[in-house]
Order: sequence, then C-alpha cells, then structure tokens
Amino acid sequence: MASPFPGMDPYLEDSLTWRSVHGALLTTLMSQLNTSLPVGLMAVMEDRVVISSQRSMNPDVSIIRFATAPNRPQSGGGTATRTSVAADPAIYVRHETPLPQRRVAIRTVRGELVTVIEVLSPTNKRTGKDWEEYKNKQSELLASDVHLLEIDLLRGGEYTVAVPYEDLEAEGEWDYVVCLHYGGTGEEYEFWPIDLRQRLPRVHVPLIDGLPNQVIDLQMALDRTYDDGPFARATDYRRATNPPLKERDADWADALLREKGFR
Repeated sequence: MASPFPGMDPYLEDSLTWRSVHGALLTTLMSQLNTSLPVGLMAVMEDRVVISSQRSMNPDVSIIRFATAPNRPQSGGGTATRTSVAADPAIYVRHETPLPQRRVAIRTVRGELVTVIEVLSPTNKRTGKDWEEYKNKQSELLASDVHLLEIDLLRGGEYTVAVPYEDLEAEGEWDYVVCLHYGGTGEEYEFWPIDLRQRLPRVHVPLIDGLPNQVIDLQMALDRTYDDGPFARATDYRRATNPPLKERDADWADALLREKGFR
C-alpha cells in the first residue's frame, strides 16, 4: 500500500519511525545512483561515528540496584545491637555512547571522495554535541572540493542545512528543504524549498569535472522506501503527527486521509 501523501509523509517524521526511514532511504538512494553512475565511480554507505550523551532509545543508561547489606553486630565487647541500614539505592549511570551517523558517499574506485549525501536525522537538528559535530563536518566539506547534498525532510529541530536561512525565507513558506553546494564554489548554493503538499523534487548530484550531473528522484526513493518497509502496517493515521502540522495543513491532511480511507 502506498503512502496517502503526494510528497513527504509527515507521519514518518516521528523520531522512532524515522530511524527505519533514514537507513532505508539512504539505501534506496545508493541503489538509485549505482544504476546510473559512470564507470570509475560508485555510491557507498558510510558511517560517521559521533559520541552522544543524549538520552535516547539506545541502551545508554544503566540502573543498578544493590542488595540490602546484612545487619552486623557491633565490634568490641558488650551486647550486640542491630545497626540501621539505609533503603536500597538505585544508581543511575550515564554513558556516552558512540552513535553511527550514516550517509551516502560517491567515491572513485580508488577511494577518492567526490560527493557526500546527507539525509538529516533528529540528532543532527538538536542543539548539543551532535548538532555541533554535524556543523563542524559540514564546514569542513563546504571548504573542500567535495560536493555536499543535504536532504532535510524533518520539520522539527534547529535549522541546519548550509544555505543561509534568510535566502529560504525569501522563497515564502516551506516545510522541507534540499540544499546542494558544489565543491570549491564558496558561498554558492542550489536549494529546493518544499511544501508538504508538493511532490519531492528531482535534484542534481554533481560528480567530477567533465562528467554530467546525475539526477536522483527523491519522491521515487521515498515511495520505494515506504512500499518496501513496514510503514503502511505500523503507522496509525488516526492520530496527530509529531511534530504537529500547521493548522491549514492539518485540515488538508485530515480531508486527504478521509478521502483515501485512512481515517
């Protein structure tokens, strides 16, 4: 069963659901690219490990309960008395857990990095160590000859993609954005502001000099991700989205879901 939405499905943005969407979408984009890349280039999945102390569904917190200490007689002479024992404590231990941040990279068969494709996740857009780590890596790529394509399909969180926010504001209202920076071009960007009601765009993927850009169809990739995954079975379209929709979009989404039999 296909998603009822013509473009991005806002129900997929829930942080628990997005984990599955994120990995599957990257895999689909990698496959899409590898069917069309010229000889000598390949799209590969890469992990960039960051250290996160954010509380999450990952096992990064331990609760340890100690057994009650036995009563002991007092040392020395005299009559033994029972000592007072504190209630059993629960000890909270916070770990800093390595979390993989996945991306698709286009490399030459010799391993040279050509293009990086980032699909943003909630940790990339949450103020803190993870956000700073992402912005640092973003700055390194922007200063290099490597092309950077950022795909932000999450309405919540901090503004994160490279194109200045005021440039996007000038385009009017938008919900999602794709940003492309060609390596070595300084502060020049291509970007696609996307409304919830729009089909996701086909976007350029630049390669090395002398080779034409590739094109990836984001809507086709998202549809394939949805169709191949558990999302139709697992998504309850009777509830509200997380994060909530704008009022005008909530009314539109409700009418759409009723029309298609999801409510």
